[in-house]
Amino acid sequence: MEIRCVDPEYPVWELTKLELPDLDVNALRGDESTSALPINKKREPMMLNWSNQNHFNFKECWIQRKAILQDYIKGRAYEECDEIMPMWPNKFKKFDWGTGEGSVQIIHDRTGFQMGPHIDNRMVVGVMIVNLQDNPEGSGTNFHVDRNTPEHWYSGPTRRNTGIFFLNNWNTWHSIQNNGYDRLICYDIMHLGEMFRLGNG
Repeated sequence: MEIRCVDPEYPVWELTKLELPDLDVNALRGDESTSALPINKKREPMMLNWSNQNHFNFKECWIQRKAILQDYIKGRAYEECDEIMPMWPNKFKKFDWGTGEGSVQIIHDRTGFQMGPHIDNRMVVGVMIVNLQDNPEGSGTNFHVDRNTPEHWYSGPTRRNTGIFFLNNWNTWHSIQNNGYDRLICYDIMHLGEMFRLGNG
């Protein structure tokens, strides 16, 4: 997996070469009740089925990729992005990214799904989003300088096994606009409570 800082002034990274296994989409189960995401008729959140061997293998591979990213944000990210130190001067020393059943969510965004420029609520520290297929051009997460600027300064990739990771910050206004065919992504949130799991040392 490769991690590239998009701009040292913004805590946004592009992810490539994740090499995740193919996912048995037909075996996914719907679970809107536990979703932390805005839901409408064009967004369908789904969960992995732990009794399915394909899903189990996918989860194990996903956890490995999260571990790589966790090590990165505790180390090299501070060298490559100037914005992190003012945000999190403790360098994520007590952060431990959860790997439980509810930590990974598969998102099916249908044609016409959109979310205007916003920043996430303060329970969200960061978000990892990965394309599970070659999604429509232009359907990646767009980043804006503020809420009222429709033009974006960066748009996330859409090819399979690519994605983005970003930290929730004052300058990570982002939006989604899917004007093409249905897109399929894997979505994983870094929650505020995970910032204080590890002991001192």
